[in-house]
Formats: sequence, C-alpha cells, structure tokens
Amino acid sequence: MLASVIVAVFVAAQAGAQDARGALPYRMYRNQTATVLQKSASPRDWAIASMMSEANPLDGSVSHAHAVLLRKAAEAAPADPLVQWMWANADVRAPDCGTPVSCGARAGALAKLEPDNAAAWLPVLYGDVAAKDAGAIDATLAHMAAAKRFDTHVVEAARTWQEVYRRFPPPDLNAVKGFAPEGMSVSRAALATGEILQTMGSDVLGLTASCSRGRNPQAPPTRFAHCAQVGRLMLQDATTLGARWIGFIVLRASGEARPADVPAIRTVVWQQTQFGKVAEHWDAAAEEAYVADIAKGDNEVEAARKRLQHAGVALEPAAAWQWTRDGKPVDLLHDPSVK
Repeated sequence: MLASVIVAVFVAAQAGAQDARGALPYRMYRNQTATVLQKSASPRDWAIASMMSEANPLDGSVSHAHAVLLRKAAEAAPADPLVQWMWANADVRAPDCGTPVSCGARAGALAKLEPDNAAAWLPVLYGDVAAKDAGAIDATLAHMAAAKRFDTHVVEAARTWQEVYRRFPPPDLNAVKGFAPEGMSVSRAALATGEILQTMGSDVLGLTASCSRGRNPQAPPTRFAHCAQVGRLMLQDATTLGARWIGFIVLRASGEARPADVPAIRTVVWQQTQFGKVAEHWDAAAEEAYVADIAKGDNEVEAARKRLQHAGVALEPAAAWQWTRDGKPVDLLHDPSVK
C-alpha cells in the first residue's frame, strides 16, 4: 500500500529525509543497522529491520527476505499494535505473505487487536475496495463508524525511531560533499520524520473513494451516514493533524456535512495550512523539538500546535478568515463532485 496517511505537510524536513535515504552513506547505515536489528531478540526490532532494508528494486515492495522477517515479527508479537500496524500496511506481495490463511488474516489482525480504533480498519477497507465487494465495504465502514478513536500510532513510531537513533546514531549527512543544497542542512529529526512516515503509512484512498457520494451514487444512504461519523471522529480526535484534515475531506465528500461542523472544519483547515507554511522555514532545532514533542506527548496534533504557537501563529482563525484556492473561497460543506 503505497499511499500514506499524511502526518502533516513536512515540506523541508520530509524532502530532506527522502533525499537522505538515497544517499549512499545513509543507505549503508540503514542496511548495516537492519543487519544488527534482525539478530535481536525483540520482534519490534525485527519489524524495524525489515523496513530499513532495501526494497525490491523492481516494484518498490518489501523484498521476500524482509517480508518473511516482518511476518515473523507479527507472529511473535500479536499484541504489539505498532508491529501489527506495520505488518497490516506493508507493501507485501502475495507470494511473500505466507500461507493463504495467514495472508487473509494479515489485514484483519490489527482490527481484531484494536476494534475500537477506526484507523485499524483501514487495511481491511483497502482489501474490500480492491475486491469491489460493496457489502464488505459497508460492513467495514459500519465498524469504523462504531469506533471510539482514530490512532495511527504516530507516538509509538516516534518513540521507536528515537530509540533506534539513540542505539545506532546515523551518519552526519551534512559532511557528505554536495549532498545538502547550499545553505541547507539535514538534521537527525528530518531523517526520523521520513522513517516515522514510512512506519505509519496506511492507505486512505479506499476510505475517501468509498465515502464519495459523487462516485458512489448507487450506495445506500447508511454508507454515507457511517462515512460522516468516521469523518467527524477523524476531524475531532485523530492523533495527527493530517488525519484530521482527511477527516474533513471524508465528511465533505459524504454529503453529510452540516453547519454545526463548520467550526471544527475551520480550525483543522487553518492549522493544517498554517503548519505547512511554518514547516517550510524550520531549522534543525525546530525539527528536533517537533519530533521530541510527538514522542513525549499523546499525539502529533499537540506537537504541531506547539510549533504554530512558537512561530506566533494563532491556533484559531480570525472570524473573517476564509480558506481560498486560486483567490476563490472554498466551500467547506459541499464537495463539488456531489450533485
């Protein structure tokens, strides 16, 4: 599953991390660290090792050896939500995920472990959409609508990568001649940001596509009622600012957004758009503080809000503020695709 739940608009930090993974010193570091971690007694170390190893060069999927390692971690740690999250969302080819029974159970293991976590059902929904099974899609959305939280395990991912970097310090990529553009540097936090994003990646296209009233005119009304519940849950309680933004998209696409939803929508749209602007100008200290705040807290949203406050940005928009695109106000309640 290549699409990711968006943590936030990391702009400079994420771009630096993605470039870094292509740099030979960092690629060597990742492979060497993976070799050590897979010899550990910890299933979570095995899972991290599988993600640090080189992907299949043909299609970018997890290679056979590392799919086996990740499956081994998931089987050894059935109660570890981060390991189960990584296994359920990994881009594993069908021949590499084990027996037909284990392959079939992979997506649902996380939902079985955390049935009250709507995010845990995303891999199940992805499979339902891929199978074009309308009944299964509606049943999964009903489970998601009944959930009480939307947790993508960003805090656990941040803590895990901080610990990996403490045990195995990465190289100073700023010492690599010509790596960083003139006047820019790559911090350890920027590298961690990229790794955290990769660890907590999950497909949300199944959710946004299934919940679009405009794309699903034959779907029953109950589907869109459930989608609206999921959207509101994400908008108000998701553990990342990016997931709250997606909640707004889902709610609006369902055609069930109401005037009472506007205050929460305005807050999320304001914070997400302003956070993107602030992140463009971060220095290493801001990046380090942001990742540290995620690891110390209960979610990423509060860490993002701290960065906004540090930059002097209000957490709520002014009464007269409107979100615009191309100079035109955007309708917060009505999706143009919904007729």
